[in-house]
Amino acid sequence: MRSHIWSLGILVLILLVTTEGGRNKCGKRRRSCRPLVFPDTIRSNCRPPFRCGDECHYECVRGCVRERGATVRTCKFGRYWAGGRGLKCSCRPCGAPPVITNTNIGGSGCSAPFTAGTVCTYQCDNGYRKVGGTETKMCVDGRWRGTSLDCDAVECPARAAPANGAVSPTGAVSYPNSVTFTCNTGYVLNGAATPTCQADGTWSNPAPTCTPVECPARVAPANGALSPVGANFYQDLVTFACNSGYVLTGAAAATCQADGTWSNPAPTCTPVECPTRAAPANGAVSPTGAVSYPNGVTFTCNTGHVLNGAAAATCQADGTWSNPAPTCTPVECPARASPANGAVSPTGAVSYPNGITFTCNSGYVLKGAAASTCQADGTWSNPAPTCTRKMSVECPALTAPANGAVSPTGAVSYPNGATFTCNTGYVLSGAATSTCQADGTWSNPAPTCTRKMTVQCPARAVPANGAVSPTGAVSYPNGVTFTCNLGYVLNGAAAATCQADGTWSNPVPACTRKMSVECPARAAPANGAVSPTGAVSYPNGVTFTCNSGYVLTGAAAATCQADGTWSNPAPTCTPVECPVRAAPANGAVSPTGANFYQDVVTFTCNPGYELNGAAAATCQADGTWSHPVPTCEIPTTWTTPLWTGTPLSASSCGNQTVFNSDSGSFTSPNWPGPYPLSANCTWQINVSPGNVVMIRTTTPPAALSRAPSTLVVMPQFDDFNLEHGGRTCIWDSLRIHDGPDISSPVIATLCGSSVDPVMTSGSSAFVVFHSDESITDSGFFATFTAYNEPLRTTQASTTVGTTEFTVVATTPTVSCDNPTVLNGTFGSFTSPGYPGNYPNNAYCTWQISVNMSDVVAIRFTAFHLENSNGCYYDSLVVRDGPDATAPVLATLCGSSARTVTTTGNSAFLVFTSDGSVTRSGFFATFSAEDIPPTPQARTTVGTTEVVATTPTVQCDNPTVLNGNFGSFTSPGYPGHYPNNAYCTWQIYVNMSDVVAIRFTHFNLEYDSTCYFDSLVVHDGPDATAPEIATLCGLSASDVFTTGNSAFLVFTSDGSVTGSGFFATFTAEDTPPTPQASSTVGTTKRVATTETVSCGNPTVLNGNSGSFTSPGYPGNYPNNAYCTWQISVNMSDVVAIRFTAFNLEYEYFCAYDSLVVHDGPDATTPVLATLCGWSARTVTTTGNSAFLVFTSDYSMTYSGFFATFTAEDPPSTCSPEMFTCSNGDCVDLNRTCDGIRDCPDGSDEHDCETLCDRS
Repeated sequence: MRSHIWSLGILVLILLVTTEGGRNKCGKRRRSCRPLVFPDTIRSNCRPPFRCGDECHYECVRGCVRERGATVRTCKFGRYWAGGRGLKCSCRPCGAPPVITNTNIGGSGCSAPFTAGTVCTYQCDNGYRKVGGTETKMCVDGRWRGTSLDCDAVECPARAAPANGAVSPTGAVSYPNSVTFTCNTGYVLNGAATPTCQADGTWSNPAPTCTPVECPARVAPANGALSPVGANFYQDLVTFACNSGYVLTGAAAATCQADGTWSNPAPTCTPVECPTRAAPANGAVSPTGAVSYPNGVTFTCNTGHVLNGAAAATCQADGTWSNPAPTCTPVECPARASPANGAVSPTGAVSYPNGITFTCNSGYVLKGAAASTCQADGTWSNPAPTCTRKMSVECPALTAPANGAVSPTGAVSYPNGATFTCNTGYVLSGAATSTCQADGTWSNPAPTCTRKMTVQCPARAVPANGAVSPTGAVSYPNGVTFTCNLGYVLNGAAAATCQADGTWSNPVPACTRKMSVECPARAAPANGAVSPTGAVSYPNGVTFTCNSGYVLTGAAAATCQADGTWSNPAPTCTPVECPVRAAPANGAVSPTGANFYQDVVTFTCNPGYELNGAAAATCQADGTWSHPVPTCEIPTTWTTPLWTGTPLSASSCGNQTVFNSDSGSFTSPNWPGPYPLSANCTWQINVSPGNVVMIRTTTPPAALSRAPSTLVVMPQFDDFNLEHGGRTCIWDSLRIHDGPDISSPVIATLCGSSVDPVMTSGSSAFVVFHSDESITDSGFFATFTAYNEPLRTTQASTTVGTTEFTVVATTPTVSCDNPTVLNGTFGSFTSPGYPGNYPNNAYCTWQISVNMSDVVAIRFTAFHLENSNGCYYDSLVVRDGPDATAPVLATLCGSSARTVTTTGNSAFLVFTSDGSVTRSGFFATFSAEDIPPTPQARTTVGTTEVVATTPTVQCDNPTVLNGNFGSFTSPGYPGHYPNNAYCTWQIYVNMSDVVAIRFTHFNLEYDSTCYFDSLVVHDGPDATAPEIATLCGLSASDVFTTGNSAFLVFTSDGSVTGSGFFATFTAEDTPPTPQASSTVGTTKRVATTETVSCGNPTVLNGNSGSFTSPGYPGNYPNNAYCTWQISVNMSDVVAIRFTAFNLEYEYFCAYDSLVVHDGPDATTPVLATLCGWSARTVTTTGNSAFLVFTSDYSMTYSGFFATFTAEDPPSTCSPEMFTCSNGDCVDLNRTCDGIRDCPDGSDEHDCETLCDRS
């Protein structure tokens, strides 16, 4: 029996061995496998009949992509196919092909429906030319693939400005734009004013010309002449002259003006006037007044007078009279004898019309006329009187003459008298006095008052470059006024009065050209601008404008006046006012009242109501609000009982969808088809109180499916594809709020093709889906589940003294212990997950306390956080005290961190990360240390060191450095300078030299404007001198003054310090012009720069070489412009690598940059725009490259050293793959996702370009 059992066992063993061996061999019988067909695939590498061992390769047809399954299947034993599940291809159709600016779509087969593999051909619109991209796009699994065709408008050549004119804009102009021709003042345009650039690159009209304006011909004045005669054009000058004996009345010259008129009216030639001839005493002249050349006057004498001299005189060409004035002498009467007992006066002969008076001795009265007048015929008017003994006598009252007066009035007794006077403008004809005579009669008859003759002054001459008003002769007591032409000022009296004697009170003034008048610079209004800036000369003006959101109150323009004052006061810019926002019913608004531009109001609802709409609105620049007033509504009631296991689902996008359940699902509209453009959907998820919500990319663990006790909302994404909008998801996104409405905090903003789990901190979530106006994807399918256990993810570890313990931080916003309290004299702590990457949305805090007499020193053994300007994304903030209200000492991010020391015995640290991109984090130690000594600033002049102790820090302010060489440092160097430092240095060298300042070491806190910490260099002896450099960051260029002195100001703010600087100064001649060098093979080329221009381009031919920034390894100069043109073998591409790279950093490389073009000149596409502290390898697609280096007017660095080599072209990847710089291929969906998939990280470069939505 035992032998049978052994025999049976041997047979079974032989059978097993035989069978197993057959599995690895096809045997002699060649059976065939049945054909294996998969939809949408292409089979290769095999053909029927399919024998044992045959391998068939499968790939997706054009336009489809592999979804799952194997691409290689093997026929086994001629019976079945081995190699896993069959290839499944995704062949989703596409929507309409994208619209590309300045192109149109053509080609056969490009029509709806757009199935996978459809190819659409683009071509540039008329008037546009291809500058990049490809002409085709293919529908690949629901997406259009292919570089978008880039068409730029055809350019017409630059139009030259016509002589005496201008053209705008200057330079080349693209189709279909136009240029405008204008002529300078005084010129008119001949030809078309606005030709248009046409589609064929030619202009629609020839260039016009500018011809000068013509003024009408001037005619010579009568009795004068004109020069030159004939046609006159803009700015031509004509002059006028008069014949002998005539004078010019008006301007002696006139200029042809821009409007075709003359600057002055035509003058006249008036005869020369001789001064008025006065009538001789006791005579007359005719005519009276001024007499002009060649007229004359005649003289006559009054009755009783005879003429002595010429009776006539002629006015001559020189304005003088031909004869002097004659005189009239009176006729003489014989002397009269005195009466007995009386006297006569005067005695002797008397001339006409004088008289004599007779008087009697006391006690005698006169009988007869008391006076006698010498008449024209030489006889006396009365016989001689006699004197008889007198009686008392009175003379009757005298009557005042018309237009005159008599004094005294009434009867007058002998021998008194009366006096006669005339009113102004009248003269007395007759005796001015009369005496009461002994016979009771008056000695003289009553005189009369007659109107006096008019006195005229001669016409006043017109001052050169001026005018007089009125012109011609002027009568007493009138006057004339003098004025000067524009641009001239009056020297002398501006007015003259004609005096009673026929002469003028003042001489003629002169008009002299005035100096340029300037008005003081107008300051720009707050929140506005003024143009132009600086002082403005008469008669120019300035215009005022306000920034967006502000309106101008006051005049928008002011003109500089001739007196150096402005025509209008400066206006102000007041913020735009938005209408008052009303509180929603059952709610409130804050603040109330008037609101202005950029003011924000917030809305809240009363208890029992929830907000429907935006919780805040901003007053915008146009005076409208950014959002309408929301409403306060009663919360939606629960639609299904809690604790139910029945999931709810929703995919609509109408009003807000509310889930009141512990599980459910929701999708993007049209899922699994593409979601629509411009969609806005919201979901409110509410689970049993005390629970939270989670969203995951994989199926949740089995533990999450059990009946909840204390629950969480846990949405889960089984499918997720939204348009990728970079780290901020700027285009399409799914935003999850940690609460029941849109005012709750955002805990995740999702886009792209994969998402991490998201968990709320409470029992509600508010989900918002938004798509923009272009490009859609397949969207998402999400489920949520209530969950009652914290999700364990990464951990933050902490060591105090020598004891290590672990703090478990539950995410969503990893909270750690918050704070983790660390007491002791030393210890350590790390970012959560260290040395692995920290999670997204982390929030961890540490509170450190040491001995009361010590300070806390925090040092970093390892430090690597996501870097950003301002540490906006991920950061570690260190505060100088025990909690989050203490002042900030440092805000740290990037790849290194300095030692931070507190001022007291405690520190509070806050670590946060955002929703994308993580790094390895940090390992930090803390120790209790003595309070550091007060930092000092050290200065060396020659071999003497000056130490300045700083309180805040003040230094010597200034520290004066005299000599031809020396050095100085920041306070505390080589240690860190303190916060709130203020130090100044004043440097003097020989009078004939300039100051050269160089830096052996330089490290100040960096900001693009040096706003925080800076060293400012002034070109003179104090802070009022012009600034020639403002320095910060990790390096500083050499600085040269223009004179023999410099003034430097170092300041630091209240946070973040660096190791400062060590500087030297020397007295030197004017610095040399910097140079740019380049090397081809072993040949070095030097290009001398002016602004700097280098070779422009420097041509580099060959299969290897090098080139540098100008001045390397020294700092490149300001205002540099250098270009290089590189060419290698036709079959190769150019690879450019950087051994050193340090340019001024700005997010868009707007200040200093190196631009690499993919071709032989600057019109080819841009491959890379580089700045900052490092640069990646750049590889062209062809055999040439063109590089442009530019720097602005401030801040320079050490520049770059670059090499180039000729290399084989990298392998070409399929349209749905991205080609790395080294030729590797990675999935296009894995670009710009914050993870380096290419070995060189090129999939994370130029993300704005790679994620271009076209």
